[in-house]
Amino acid sequence: MKSHHLSPSWFNIYIEEGSTENIRHKPDTRALTKQLTGRIRETYWHIYPTQHSLYTNKTPIILNEITENTTNSGFDNEEYDLIIKEGDILGSATSYEGRYYSANPETVSRYQILNRLGNGMFGQVFKAKDLSKEREVAIKILKSKGTYFRQGMLEISILSMLNDIYDKDGTKNTVRMLDHFLYCNHLCIVFELLGTNLYQMLQKNEYHGLNIIKVKKFMTQLLECLDGLYNARIVHCDIKPENLVFDQTTNGIKVIDFGSACFDNYTLYTYVQSRHYRAPEIILGLPYNNAIDMWSAGCIAAELVLGIPLFPGSSEFNQLFKITDMLGLPPKNILEQGSKTLCYFNKLGYDENAHYIMKQPFEYEMENRIRLEPNKKYFRFKTLKELIMRIPLKLGGGMKEEITNLTEIRLSLIHFIEGMLQYDPMKRWTPSQALYHPFLTGQQFTGHWEPPLSASQPRPPEDDILSGITSDEFAKKCFGNDITLHGLNTAEYYDICTSALQMGEVVNITCPNPFQLPPMTPDSFRKAFENIHKRERSGSGSRITRRRSSLLRNQENPYRAQLKQPHTPRSNGISPMKIVQEIHEGDDFFENGLTTVRRRFDSCNARMNRTPLQEFRLQRNERFKPNDVGSVKLEDRYNNNIFKETAIVHEPSNVNIPIVPVPIRRSDTGQDPFEFAPLFIFGEQSHQ
Repeated sequence: MKSHHLSPSWFNIYIEEGSTENIRHKPDTRALTKQLTGRIRETYWHIYPTQHSLYTNKTPIILNEITENTTNSGFDNEEYDLIIKEGDILGSATSYEGRYYSANPETVSRYQILNRLGNGMFGQVFKAKDLSKEREVAIKILKSKGTYFRQGMLEISILSMLNDIYDKDGTKNTVRMLDHFLYCNHLCIVFELLGTNLYQMLQKNEYHGLNIIKVKKFMTQLLECLDGLYNARIVHCDIKPENLVFDQTTNGIKVIDFGSACFDNYTLYTYVQSRHYRAPEIILGLPYNNAIDMWSAGCIAAELVLGIPLFPGSSEFNQLFKITDMLGLPPKNILEQGSKTLCYFNKLGYDENAHYIMKQPFEYEMENRIRLEPNKKYFRFKTLKELIMRIPLKLGGGMKEEITNLTEIRLSLIHFIEGMLQYDPMKRWTPSQALYHPFLTGQQFTGHWEPPLSASQPRPPEDDILSGITSDEFAKKCFGNDITLHGLNTAEYYDICTSALQMGEVVNITCPNPFQLPPMTPDSFRKAFENIHKRERSGSGSRITRRRSSLLRNQENPYRAQLKQPHTPRSNGISPMKIVQEIHEGDDFFENGLTTVRRRFDSCNARMNRTPLQEFRLQRNERFKPNDVGSVKLEDRYNNNIFKETAIVHEPSNVNIPIVPVPIRRSDTGQDPFEFAPLFIFGEQSHQ
């Protein structure tokens, strides 16, 4: 009999012959010790975050909003954000999930929280100190909801592709991912710590434009990044000044925040991009690809010169109005294809005689039953050419000799911006084409310029074109035969995503079951991955650096977990469940530890306080030998029952924190293999 195993986190596949025992999450007794002893105080503080610190006897400084109600067993506020205190230490060393669920399960990580850098719809970003390497980093902590978690796993996949293949040396100006791990049901991604962003620079400059030297420099670096994304078939979907951040080590900018990114062969959402930088195909409801990032780049090029956004719309309707007011109406063929065109335009006539006019604001208000803000005019000039030709233009110290060519510089800048603001994505320049433009290269501009044929050409959108393998072929390639799955918890989904990535595949995150749909992997990445591994095996070519974010891992990872898991029949009633756990520290350790945990939770958790402690007891299952396998169950002395709200259950859940993953005993019917589940202590319930 063959058993197909995975090593948890970043896995390498192997087949073990003759195995008859299906082991999932072999327990690490050191992690058990940590959960039952060292993390008792952290657990208490998460449930009662306003109490005095037992270390300093001072009230901890909470770095995020504390709401009246909590979620995730008291670890999160109402918005599913992890409650963080100044000085908290996050990482695989202190997480409930343990080092298995991190970028490198062979080591442990510790990051001490210093302050909060920002927050958004996805979660929070904190500045922290890496205690193992004595460096400052940025940690992005996503909300503990399934949709954000799965999107975060895609972000990890995309950053790994960029850091290890398409931008390995960092010349494409993409942010470096240093680590990632699970922490109390939250996905945490660790990045290099960068400086201020372009928006903050414009703000500090009192929203006046930058000089031409800086505009050329920043636009060149942005287009170099977009060229790397074009080659990787990645769409960033949120290019804006806030996501262009200074790197003091290179004195340049890097592109951050790939949390909305997707692949151009499988775009995820119809509503993407920040409004002021949103491409017309997004507003009108057309299929899209990398070209939407080039539209954003054109908007940024103008903003760097003007000091304020080129199209500062106050709503979707107002945004489209400002675009058409400056650039004219989109071509008829573009309007004909848009699924949302008639939301903003009236169609007059039929067939080839049809034409479109934009609706008046009052029409849009009546149809959508909303009230629009009055349109605000920020510029005295209507067209882009008038605007660039008449605004004050700063050349910069290195261009004093070019003052006589100021008109040529203005015309070159206009042509450069217009090439990125074409309505038709097939006519909009690619990053490679824009990098050849005389405005960036310094060549003479004669009034007419065409991109060289050697540059990358625009590609038509390929919306929802999945890779060339089926979901069954994907499962077989990455995990072997006969895979059956129950509802996955966060840790299990993390395992599968990171394992698939090491096999050159990207899990389809659009549904909770990673094997329901074919993978999202672009063919270009699959081929690049295979070529690199061929060179590795042959010993030729450069090797991928083995580091925390690497796609290649140590082939001798000693930690393994079994993916195959049979469906567990579910009973309508709630019956006591016997949980077993391998113990090597002695007979009394596990029982005494759980008693301590139970007492601590009873004193902290308001829901459990409603159930008197004396009504429950911890009982050892005598069927198992003391030095072999032990089990505990939580009993109601009067009803001989377990309350789901306050006790141990066998259903993994995204809203409850596992103390430690443990295997369920072999069933009485003799069916193989073992069933496994985490041990949960429940707090306040929430429904997702």
